[in-house]
Amino acid sequence: MIKVGIVGVTGMAGEESLKILLGHPEVEITYIGSDHAAGSDIGDLIPELKGIFQMKCEALDAGIVAKKADVIFLCKEAGFGMSVVPDLLKAGKKVIDLGPDYRIFDAAVFEKYYKLKHTSSKLLKEAVYGLPELYRDKIAKADLVANPGCYPTSAILGATPILKNSSIDVDFSPVCVSAYSGFSGSGKKYSETTKNLFVEAYGNLRPYNIGRHRHISEIQQVFSDAAKKQIDVSFVPHTVPIDRGILSTIFIQYKSAKKIKEHELIEMYEKFYKNEPFIRVLEEGSCATTQAVIHSNICEISTHSIELEASKKKSDITGQIVIISAIDNLVKGAAGQAVQNMNIMCGIDEVAGLEFRNI
Repeated sequence: MIKVGIVGVTGMAGEESLKILLGHPEVEITYIGSDHAAGSDIGDLIPELKGIFQMKCEALDAGIVAKKADVIFLCKEAGFGMSVVPDLLKAGKKVIDLGPDYRIFDAAVFEKYYKLKHTSSKLLKEAVYGLPELYRDKIAKADLVANPGCYPTSAILGATPILKNSSIDVDFSPVCVSAYSGFSGSGKKYSETTKNLFVEAYGNLRPYNIGRHRHISEIQQVFSDAAKKQIDVSFVPHTVPIDRGILSTIFIQYKSAKKIKEHELIEMYEKFYKNEPFIRVLEEGSCATTQAVIHSNICEISTHSIELEASKKKSDITGQIVIISAIDNLVKGAAGQAVQNMNIMCGIDEVAGLEFRNI
């Protein structure tokens, strides 16, 4: 059995991680930590677990968790991971950081977007970006995995097959992403940015942090790695009055002697994601939706091709590829992907503990 500790168990991602891992056939939960609920029984904090799972929360202490667990999930805010990861790695532990500290491989870029000094920059070269569909081989050898953000997971999985396809003459300046998130993406605390009080959120769709969202740096980093050249991203996030789920609409322009057909895009995506257990490419005429992926580790993708009117009299068609990508922000966008990464790191079945969430 894999001994697992969860640091920050009472947050949205920590709670979801615990619920998934309790159904994992090869995991024993040996530590749960909370900075404000030490000494409290988890059933009093997460009512769904009352009488089902009994364990008391402990203080957030790297020494304690290192003694009790072999794989550690860090479900905390920016800045926390860098304060404990060096000691956990020295103790021989495997770490999956659901926070952002090791996602951006350039410390200066991290500091620009997160307004924090990176105190563990030497480990950025050791950290592996935890998107299994792109970096599975590296994850399998890693001791430190940076679990991707929720918006980036949706955007990257949606766009990568196009970014890697050299046969399409794509205009990469910029790739535009319009993304929509449920309010669990804001966490349990009130946010002045996303206005996540019920009375502010109900019946309201709100854009925020236009052109300056923290996840822009992460999306650009992986887009550029996929395309093998610098990619600029125009990213506009929105909050929508649903509890969970993310839908990203990605706009990519191209030039061609003929319009790219939707069935050609579907074939491209099906080939790229062949044998991927958590990618669902939809048939022609269908659109990805959040409702279809809620509580699952699935990323659902639909592809669409548009011929722009202004190009119809020209020899080269200017067209637009529209990709719609939907995930559950707490599962594939956080805890489920973390479990998927753990499975790969530990050399066990990649879908273990996540099968029932494919329904």
